[in-house]
Amino acid sequence: MKLITVNILLILFANANFAQNSMVGDGFGGRLWYKPTKFSVGSYSGYTICEDTTNLMNTQLYGWGSNGSNQLGLGPSIYSVDYPELIPNMNGVKYFTTGYLMGAIKYDSSGWVWGTGGGSGNDGFSQDPVQIMNDAYYCDAGSLSVSFVKNDGTVWSIGINGVGNFGNGQTSTTFQSTPLQMLNVSNAVRVANNGFSTSVLLSDSTVVTSGESIIGLGPTINQTSIPLPNPYLPKIVDLKSNASGTAALTANGDVYVWGFDGSNYYTTPVKIDSLSNIVAISGCDDGQHYFALDANKKCYAWGTNYGQFGAAQNGDISALDPVLVASDVIDIMAGETFSYIVKSNGSLWGTGFSVGGSIWLNLSNEHREYFVELKPETVPGWCTPYAPGGLIFPNIFTPNNDLVNDDFFFQNYELEALHATIFNRWGNPIKTFNDVTDKWDGKTNSGSLCEEGTYFFVVHYKSFNQDWKTQHGHITLTR
Repeated sequence: MKLITVNILLILFANANFAQNSMVGDGFGGRLWYKPTKFSVGSYSGYTICEDTTNLMNTQLYGWGSNGSNQLGLGPSIYSVDYPELIPNMNGVKYFTTGYLMGAIKYDSSGWVWGTGGGSGNDGFSQDPVQIMNDAYYCDAGSLSVSFVKNDGTVWSIGINGVGNFGNGQTSTTFQSTPLQMLNVSNAVRVANNGFSTSVLLSDSTVVTSGESIIGLGPTINQTSIPLPNPYLPKIVDLKSNASGTAALTANGDVYVWGFDGSNYYTTPVKIDSLSNIVAISGCDDGQHYFALDANKKCYAWGTNYGQFGAAQNGDISALDPVLVASDVIDIMAGETFSYIVKSNGSLWGTGFSVGGSIWLNLSNEHREYFVELKPETVPGWCTPYAPGGLIFPNIFTPNNDLVNDDFFFQNYELEALHATIFNRWGNPIKTFNDVTDKWDGKTNSGSLCEEGTYFFVVHYKSFNQDWKTQHGHITLTR
């Protein structure tokens, strides 16, 4: 495999689309400082993007672990691999999602799928990844289906539609390899699949769901083949589903769940009172647990646990209420039988157990109940997918007081000091930053509303144990 080394800042600036925990920068997918790294976990396998910022179409997707459902795209003759392998045809990938079925979106906005899935009558995609659509914006993969959001806000799904989860007014247990459109949805921004339903986050921060079983629409609605609105949720900024439930992150950092949590069934969304100021959530179909990351870099887990929590003091005891499992964390990935986290120094850690090929990279293949540090840089041919210390900022914000993406601010996991100036298109300074916590609310220093349009900035910043750096950029203000 080709070894790709990439400038730290370019890694972070290149785009806003990464892996399982979704892209950020459009007001959805996370809060505050959260920025997904380029690692992800799925059903018995791990993944990363190795980015070539000199030519984004050379960016490559790699995977390791089990290929039992062809989730590595290596064909039915290869059951597993212990080292990162190039997934065929997956160059130019800017976003990917993992399950028994897999999905990816390239920089040219083409949508791709592969994997054989886990349902009866599921022929799947047994060979290389195949392109199924253009103009793709976001996607989510699960055990039985993959759903895409297009740039026009519509939702399209492939796979098994056995309980009406596609939301197209029909059901079918035959594998659908041609995308089918969800009815009555034209403003989607995110989608989340579990084994029984498809939930869609709309641009107005509301949620609609189609499918069967515990779909969060109340005790009297157990099945629908057309998407119905969820009236029990406040404004939502992200959704994640595991095998039989869904979690939602609100605009103010609360978490709601519905479905099966390993012990109880919730027919309507339930707020988890012990969690607050959460910046990211994680779950994966066909897993049975969730992770949540708060603003203080603490990681919490709940659901079924036989090592996935990484908190050996709990043994293999599942938890209905979230338990603290790790600190100093900047990214979270709750898979099926294992979990990954990334700490603030960029190090990758794992817990749980493998099925088939090893998900441990440089370590022996065994069951673990503690988080252990993986050192992928010691793996032959490893690339450099992530490095901490760079400055992060969105390219658009919407200061309209809807509590979603209302402020523009600079992010850095280890930011110590910052001075910045925002300029209008005539070069006149309109806003200054003198502290790492400063934000721009779309007003001038004197308090006047700024017009919609593109603004420019110069920022001088210093991360801990690093020299001062300078960055130029632009931000679009729209209401």
